[in-house]
Amino acid sequence: LDAMSSGMYFFEVKIVDSLGKVVAASNRKKFYLLNPDMPSEPIRAFTEAELFEKSIFAVMSDKALDNEFDKAKYIASDYEKELYKEIQTTDGKRHFLFSFWRRRNPDSTLVFNQAYEEFNRKVEYANRFFSVGKQIEGWKTDRGRVLIQYGEPTTREYYPREGPKRSYEIWFYGELQGGAYFYFVDLIGNGNYVLVHSTAMGETQNENWYSDFVTGTNTERIQKMFPNR
Repeated sequence: LDAMSSGMYFFEVKIVDSLGKVVAASNRKKFYLLNPDMPSEPIRAFTEAELFEKSIFAVMSDKALDNEFDKAKYIASDYEKELYKEIQTTDGKRHFLFSFWRRRNPDSTLVFNQAYEEFNRKVEYANRFFSVGKQIEGWKTDRGRVLIQYGEPTTREYYPREGPKRSYEIWFYGELQGGAYFYFVDLIGNGNYVLVHSTAMGETQNENWYSDFVTGTNTERIQKMFPNR
């Protein structure tokens, strides 16, 4: 710390495997360092070209870019989704994703992109707690999608399996559309909780979700949803 200038910093601990994949990460903590011997440096505003060259997107492969946007679809507009489909070159995708996240950055003049970092923390959390073995990554599950799209719920209730009743979770968002509920059920007992009902606009709705999916009276319907089961 003695070699660092006075200023605001972020502290975060990450554990990576031998392939460089993040397997665990702590919450990011913001702190201010006061170093009398090294006063704070003036903030430099980078040009858009400089910011792009310094971004992670400037060196991503075509496959990695597609994977990045698959995640970003949860928060992308319909126009942005259609626009990405039309891009044919890797460089075009790189600039698209750079601009996509720059528009969402609270301070678009800085190299650090707060919106992108917060988004990735949600993805990492989903992968850590909602993944279904090696079959389904957490961000691809319904719980992962809701977490990434709406953030952490205000309250989260868990009900374990009890006799013929399947286990389920109820998430409540107090500030979403005046208060919205999400109901997830582990339909086939593999730890993949599927969204079966929500009071939020634009989400799956089924007011009979409990009798349809928790009490086990709809085996045929569940088999149709999971034909390979």
